[in-house]
Amino acid sequence: MLFTEILLFMLAGCGLGIVTGLVPGIHINMVSVLVIASLPVFADFSPLAVACMIMAMSVTHTFLDFIPSVLFGAPESGTALSVLPGHRMLLSGRALEAIKLTGLGSLVSLLITAVVFIPVVAFLPAAYAFVKPNILYLLIFVCCISIGTEKKLLTAGFVFLLAGLFGFFLLNSSLFDSGIIFPALSGMFGISTMLLSLRGECVIPIQIKAKATLKAGAVLKNSFLGSIAGMMVGMLPGLGGAQATYLVQQVSRKGGVKEFLVAASGVNTANIIFTLVVLYALGKMRSGIVIAIDKIVTNFGFVDLVIFLGVILGAGGIAMLLHIGIGGFLTKKVCGGGNFYNKITVGIILLIVVSVIWLTGLTGLLVLVLSTIIGLIAPLAGVRRANCMAFFLVPVMLYYSGLNFWLMKLVGV
Repeated sequence: MLFTEILLFMLAGCGLGIVTGLVPGIHINMVSVLVIASLPVFADFSPLAVACMIMAMSVTHTFLDFIPSVLFGAPESGTALSVLPGHRMLLSGRALEAIKLTGLGSLVSLLITAVVFIPVVAFLPAAYAFVKPNILYLLIFVCCISIGTEKKLLTAGFVFLLAGLFGFFLLNSSLFDSGIIFPALSGMFGISTMLLSLRGECVIPIQIKAKATLKAGAVLKNSFLGSIAGMMVGMLPGLGGAQATYLVQQVSRKGGVKEFLVAASGVNTANIIFTLVVLYALGKMRSGIVIAIDKIVTNFGFVDLVIFLGVILGAGGIAMLLHIGIGGFLTKKVCGGGNFYNKITVGIILLIVVSVIWLTGLTGLLVLVLSTIIGLIAPLAGVRRANCMAFFLVPVMLYYSGLNFWLMKLVGV
């Protein structure tokens, strides 16, 4: 009976993951809160099965959320930096390959994390104790490399500082809990990208039916890199999928667009899985979905951990099929040449604007406008838009340095 319930709720979670992955503004944390509020409706079912639905939704989401990033430039925190590489492949007629690569990266990363899932429980406390004191130096080193390798050093530094200050004020304000990250990222990496695509009546070519032309060794290497980054996100407070993806980008800079997409897609999938390990091994909750699972399943134990691993593997297999099928279908619908893509892009921009107003009000709309301006400055000035990730990196570095509290007092945030 329990097995049947878990299976049915896993399938329901995969269905929810389709919605959260494809529709801008609907996040897994929002759905998790709604599930918790609706627990009386599920009173006749096992709490573990309900929690498995949330986990299946989250796993499916990490696969499908790359589709709007590649096709439309509508990002979430973990997919923000994939917008530009994915968009470049779209403009060269290889969106189908980009979608296959992101699905492959997520799947391989899921398998890697599943293999080390149980062993990690044993050494996680020691790894956490070692990594946490050194994360500040790693972030500073990576940021120096990022800015230092720009041809326009001062311009890159200006964009980095501007985005960093923007993030510092927003993430330390009362707006942080109101979903303000959605308009901030949508402006810097989504709408700014789409506006540039619309400039000059951009015509999207018919997409090639391409296979994922990347050697198995490169897929394994970059999926492993994404898995390690995802594990760091699961362990460390203040470090999110966006920052981890930025680290992956800087570490794998010698690789190409395809390698980066594989690694970036692995970050979020691995993170979702490792947050469960962190809950069990360290008793810490690093994501909204884990908070929800902890509220639903009391006395979270090792048997629960193993059951969740089975759900993760099952949902991951289903999610891969959904990702390829839905991604291929949408690619054919919106990328058939002509001016149809521009109309779709305008529609996505309007959808994001409406979603921002609905979720965060006029304050969120102001944040959307400001972040769009910041997102436009980087490419128009000839520097990488990745420098806008300072929106997250600067607050995190200030957090680990201990300066965040004093700066907040100084500026009165």
